[in-house]
Amino acid sequence: MKVLLCGDGNGAHVFSCLAGHQEDIEVCIFSRYAPVRDKWTEVIKNGGVLKIACTNPDGSSSEFQGNPYLITDDAEQAMKDVGLIVFMNPAFTHNDYLTEIAPFIKPGTTLIALPGHAGLEYAARKILKEKRQDVNIIAFESLPWACKVSEIGTFGEVFGFKKLLAGGPLQLNTPKESTMEAVKALQHCLGKFPELKSN
Repeated sequence: MKVLLCGDGNGAHVFSCLAGHQEDIEVCIFSRYAPVRDKWTEVIKNGGVLKIACTNPDGSSSEFQGNPYLITDDAEQAMKDVGLIVFMNPAFTHNDYLTEIAPFIKPGTTLIALPGHAGLEYAARKILKEKRQDVNIIAFESLPWACKVSEIGTFGEVFGFKKLLAGGPLQLNTPKESTMEAVKALQHCLGKFPELKSN
C-alpha cells in the first residue's frame, strides 16, 4: 500500500519510519517546507537511514529504521497511486495541503488526520466542495506519541505511546465498513500502539 504523508515535522518523521518499516507499505512525504524537505532528501541520497528509538509502554526499548521512498513538493507526483492519505501536520496548514492535493483526489479516497479536530471538516467543505461526498475523512484527537526529532531525516525518539487514540469520520454518511478498513490500515502503519478506537 502506498501512503501519502502530508507533513515533515516530528510526528511525520516517526510515522514515516514506523510505517516504512513495514514490508508492504511505501511512504511518500508531501512537504511544503523546503529546508526540511531538502535536508531530508539529501540524507537519503547520501545513504542515510532514519532511525527512531522508542520507549515502549512496558518500559522496554526498541529501534526502528525506515525511509520514505520519495519526498516531494509536487502534489500530482505525490498523489499517484495513493491508497491512504495521512495528515500529520499542524491544523493551520491543513488548508494549504488540502488545496494542493484536491485536484488529484479520486472518489473513494481516505484521508486521516492526526490531529484532525480543528476545523478540517470546514476546510474540506470549502476546498473539496461536492467532491468531499466521495472522500472518507477521519479525524483522530492527537498524535499517537510524544516524540522529538533531533536530526532531520536521521534520528528521532518516541518518549511515550498513547494507550488509546480515539477518532471517527467527519461526515455522517460515511459507511461504517469504510471507516473500519481505514482505521485497520492506519493501525498497521503505526504498529501495536496506540490502540485505535473509532466511533
